[in-house]
Amino acid sequence: MIKSFFTYLSLFFISINAFAQLEAAQYSIKNLIVNTPYTDMSTSYWGKGRVIFASSKNSKAAVTDKVQNINDKNKVLLEIFSAFISEDNELAYPKKVNFAFDTDFNQSNVTFTPNLQYVYFTSNDIKRKGNKDAQLKIYRANVEKNGEWANLIELPFNSDKYGCAHPTISDDGTKLFFASNMPGGFGDTDLYYVEISDSGYGTPQNMGGYINTSAKENFPDINGTLLYFSSNRKNGLGGLDVYMVPVGNMFIEPINLGEPVNSKADDFSFVINGDMRRGFFTSNRPQGKGADDIYSFVQETAIKSCSQMVDIEILDAISDIGIDEAEINVFDEEGKWLNRFEANEEGKYKIKLNKCGKNYKLEASKKNYSKDYAQVIYVEGKESHEVRMRLTKDLVAVEEVVEQPTISDIPDSQLTIDVKNIEFLLNKYDIENDSAEELDKVVKFMKEHPTVIIEFLAHTDSRGPDAWNQELTEHRAQEVVSYIVRKGIDYRRIYGKGYGESMPVNQCVNGVDCTEQEHIQNRRTEFLILAK
Repeated sequence: MIKSFFTYLSLFFISINAFAQLEAAQYSIKNLIVNTPYTDMSTSYWGKGRVIFASSKNSKAAVTDKVQNINDKNKVLLEIFSAFISEDNELAYPKKVNFAFDTDFNQSNVTFTPNLQYVYFTSNDIKRKGNKDAQLKIYRANVEKNGEWANLIELPFNSDKYGCAHPTISDDGTKLFFASNMPGGFGDTDLYYVEISDSGYGTPQNMGGYINTSAKENFPDINGTLLYFSSNRKNGLGGLDVYMVPVGNMFIEPINLGEPVNSKADDFSFVINGDMRRGFFTSNRPQGKGADDIYSFVQETAIKSCSQMVDIEILDAISDIGIDEAEINVFDEEGKWLNRFEANEEGKYKIKLNKCGKNYKLEASKKNYSKDYAQVIYVEGKESHEVRMRLTKDLVAVEEVVEQPTISDIPDSQLTIDVKNIEFLLNKYDIENDSAEELDKVVKFMKEHPTVIIEFLAHTDSRGPDAWNQELTEHRAQEVVSYIVRKGIDYRRIYGKGYGESMPVNQCVNGVDCTEQEHIQNRRTEFLILAK
């Protein structure tokens, strides 16, 4: 599970250990002529110059719950329409889509595969038509040459116990993103993705606790490497707001698009043609014509991003062969230590640097080798750098290392530092204020024992996605290391490692019901003395 998750992430960003510096663009919007006094919502592109949207105009009623269940007590019927995009970004010549199957149920939120051969959409459970407790489900159909939809199938991860809705396909057609309130998530409805292959569909993967919160996250749309979605999380403008975030980084706070796209009402189903910088979204703001209206927008300015990828290769100075698992330390231009990475078995690593106008210094090292240094100079518009560093074997260093005390030289009673568990914000890696006091005790200990080398270990309980837990603890470990270094401890004396849920101290693994107290036992931190 973890391996497949990070294989997917690596398609977008190799390193996820930096904050992306993104700024939302400026937009101009307008309410469309096609809107009615009823529900008109959820546009998506059907090839070039054509869109799909849902409307309840024929039933002359409005949908009251678009997120988890489509309320049909007032005989609301959402139907699918196609339209052409006019030069002034209106929806012209709307026409109801023809189906070769029963359509006496609600449909919305449509997405097409890149070759336009298949269409996915949200609908009430067709097997339980008329049942007010029926879940929303995702279906797939073939798109015939005449435009008719046929050969309806239900996706295998749907359930009668929870809803799945709002599908969108990645640009390469290999992944389906959607919203669901399935068990094991972070809140009301979460965003998930599932792999698509010739053999079928993989297991749904939660997109993590920065994208997902205790609130509703829904209506995803992928454009290039950006994910747009809607959420009613805290600190928004009100109701559902539209957010954006780079797809491949689970630990970046999504950016609110702000006004005029967002308002105090519900704003959702944001889709964009990135090349044209135009798109559509839905809102029920009071200035509209009905319950939900479709708005078109023009992106007036570019989304500002300062990402620069650094390809690092660490070589043996004599043989010119890559050095396995060499250590890479990153410093800012003032010499402040920022982070530590480990090269792969070929001596390679990729780091994504994201601060505008900032330069960086790299230090490469490995036991029994000399060190080498390099600089990464920020160049506006430059997206990648190649850095090669060469290390020389140091025979003197070998003798010195042999004399260093190892963990086996230290009595068991002195292997750990006795401090309280380090606490972090829920599903984040921000250190709680009370725990900062505990870390200050560790700093004091290390200053009193200037030769001690320490490793910080972070663990989670088994709740939540495995891959998320693993990455969360790695970030928490790195945050603790950074805190201690900022307090004046040499970065070479403190290491951090996250173990996720891989080292439980009791029986509470995936699928086992446990008490909160038992989960707390696994959600722990440790300070291990490596050498003194």
